[in-house]
Amino acid sequence: MRKGSCIAIALIVSTVLGCASSPASAHGGVPRTVRRFLDDHGWDLSAYEQSDLSDLDRYYRHDRFYVVGAPLDELWNLYVSIDPRLAWRTDKTGFGLVWDPAGDALYRAGDDVVPPFAVGQVMVLELEIAGFYRLPVAFRVTEIDRAAAVIGFVYLAENKSNGMQRIGFSSAVDSSGRRYTTIQHSTWYRSGDDFRDRRLYGGFHESIIDAFHDAIAASAGYSIEVVEP
Repeated sequence: MRKGSCIAIALIVSTVLGCASSPASAHGGVPRTVRRFLDDHGWDLSAYEQSDLSDLDRYYRHDRFYVVGAPLDELWNLYVSIDPRLAWRTDKTGFGLVWDPAGDALYRAGDDVVPPFAVGQVMVLELEIAGFYRLPVAFRVTEIDRAAAVIGFVYLAENKSNGMQRIGFSSAVDSSGRRYTTIQHSTWYRSGDDFRDRRLYGGFHESIIDAFHDAIAASAGYSIEVVEP
């Protein structure tokens, strides 16, 4: 892809997802795009409002399906216990920081310990666009339901793109009797620009969530592949 095209894509997506790179601030241990986002919107992540999800029909929907070579119980335990820094350490994403309601604490990438995913947490990530452009995005963990085998995230209203994500896990058995797990990753999203939402968001989003699931599966040596529904 030509450099001019990459810049054009980066500028378009930046209006969808958040702020562009900014000079370093006084807050160490956090990517500068994330620091700028927090300087602009506030460091009290508990006060951030969620997207308005009262009418999901107003949102675009995207579904992606995976098959993982691991039993459901093992895979579920991996997802809910993994260090978030490892889950988001990919060529598309980087961990910014997380606010955890248990103890009202902020955790950065360089801290000794970062808690696993938990309901109420607010995470701010750094996304990479076109190989060089970095953007922040914030979301809240809203659901971790073992009985339903569902993990849910909601985009925060401070983002340019609003919506939610739902990761559903289902147990399956192959013809040889081996257990495996299917994952349905569903996303509802909107930015207010139909062209960006229709033409750009889907492909970019797939690269992000593919990298996320790949990183988690690889951390335990599990095979994973994208499948058609």
